[in-house]
Amino acid sequence: MSCRKRPGITVLFIDVETSGLDPRRNVILSLGACLARHHPAGAGPVDLAVFEDQLVYDPRLDLEGAVDEQALEVNGLDLDHVRAEGLPPERAMNLLKGWLLDVLRPGDLVDVRGEPRHILGGQNFGCFDYPFLMAWREHYGVELPRHSRRFVDTATLLHLLRTTAAIPPDVVSLAQFIEAGFAGDYLKPHSAADDAQASAMVFRRATLVSAHVWALGATIDEARSASGCPEGTHLSFHLRRQADRLHRFEQMFPDPTELQTVATLTQNIRIAESMLFELGIPDGTTDEKTEDDAS
Repeated sequence: MSCRKRPGITVLFIDVETSGLDPRRNVILSLGACLARHHPAGAGPVDLAVFEDQLVYDPRLDLEGAVDEQALEVNGLDLDHVRAEGLPPERAMNLLKGWLLDVLRPGDLVDVRGEPRHILGGQNFGCFDYPFLMAWREHYGVELPRHSRRFVDTATLLHLLRTTAAIPPDVVSLAQFIEAGFAGDYLKPHSAADDAQASAMVFRRATLVSAHVWALGATIDEARSASGCPEGTHLSFHLRRQADRLHRFEQMFPDPTELQTVATLTQNIRIAESMLFELGIPDGTTDEKTEDDAS
């Protein structure tokens, strides 16, 4: 059976540091981004382009109740510095759009339907960063760069990685992911550009996990055949079906209900690995090294 080669995916990870948690009264203080090109099935290193932290001065910062001191303790930003060096929201967004046009490639721009290929993503992007950016549109008419209508939420992907034991169970936040060294040793949490890069690394690790699970399903089919079990029986079929859903990067976890899929998948992985062990058949991935491992 032939399989059409799936393209990689381009994600624009955006992160904002803010004066608080409420986009109705708090404002963006810093904006950073990372454009990440992920190769299909995790093959090859991810390509990153970084939009470094840009301070933003939103005039609403001077309104009563616009600043939560606890938020400033977390991000370490100095309001006097923000007021002196920050760009207005429109200019900051225009800088981001100009940078994006410089780093995008022709294949990133549109798909066969003429829609933008690159999607937006980030840590809790849909419930935090995106509402703050939409406040710019409401107050100043500032629009995001044209993008696909789909989002990637790396907070959900961190849950996937914990569930599949790809990261320790106590790594529950992006800051902890960075501090544990999973994003390299040069990033620091609560920097907009660094958090955007770390989000790209979460996505990268999740795609590698999904590719591993998909390959494991294929190995189980082979194991059943070698042991005389009927091909495509319930266990292998169900695992492959669940793994294939994870393998479709463009549709990864559109809403929290997909976490049930992760739980089901995890149970099947444990059963499958036990079966492979009993059959004495390796999973075919333990000695395999990616380009990332070699670097």
